[in-house]
Amino acid sequence: MVATASHMIRRNVLANVIGGVSTIALNLLVVPVQIRILGAEAYGLIGLIASLQVVFSVLDLGLATTVVREVARDTSPDRRDSRVLAQTVGTAYWITALLLGGTLFAAADWIAQHWLQLELLDPATARLGIQTLALSVALRWPTAFYGGVITGLEALTAHNVLKTVTTTIRLLGGLAVLLIARSLEPFLWWLVGSALLEVGLYAIVCHRLLPGLSLRPGLSGTALKRVWRFSLSMNAIALTTLVFTQADRVVMSRMLPLDQVGYYSLAVTVVMTVSVLQGFV
Repeated sequence: MVATASHMIRRNVLANVIGGVSTIALNLLVVPVQIRILGAEAYGLIGLIASLQVVFSVLDLGLATTVVREVARDTSPDRRDSRVLAQTVGTAYWITALLLGGTLFAAADWIAQHWLQLELLDPATARLGIQTLALSVALRWPTAFYGGVITGLEALTAHNVLKTVTTTIRLLGGLAVLLIARSLEPFLWWLVGSALLEVGLYAIVCHRLLPGLSLRPGLSGTALKRVWRFSLSMNAIALTTLVFTQADRVVMSRMLPLDQVGYYSLAVTVVMTVSVLQGFV
């Protein structure tokens, strides 16, 4: 039994290493080319929205981490005890995705006109960029939930294959679009399409690994009551982390030209790759 558990741990860590290193390598190879074709200002816009997506993750209230714990420790047949919670969290994630994406989409004009310090990009292009990125943010939002279920099931090989495949499609496909079109708008629509594919693949794998998970919306106050203390404690940790890792780019986007935010985002991306090493274990 101990040998089996040890083998599973080694396999999962190795899967995390391969998936993590592949993702890091793809980002380091593709991002400089993106900046060269799009320009630092356009990349700054993309980086800002990516940072906002991370900042908005506090709205998950620690539920993704809670799902990992509850699914992992559920020993009931077919994990039926955690299915109700998973269905509730999944419903909450999709509702949040619609509200978050809709709010960002509606605020695109104000952000472009009154928040960003634009030099080369005109406000209309920036507004379109924010609106399409809002769609991408909304579509990718539930992947954290599906990833939590897959992680809780200890199917980390499947999770890392998914992560590597979707990252490859998004980055290399986006690079191909840029090399052909040489403009921002087609690239942004590619991000939307790849986000739709990503959430679809995550949902399919999640439901195949946990067939009893209902696709229908459902909310259970009893399930949430059982885990809310742990969930909010995880959210408090996440909130503290976000203040120290993401707030700088949001503030800088208000104070500095967007191209400077782009260069800063690139530097942060390179430096932050070191921090993911701890996540392999």
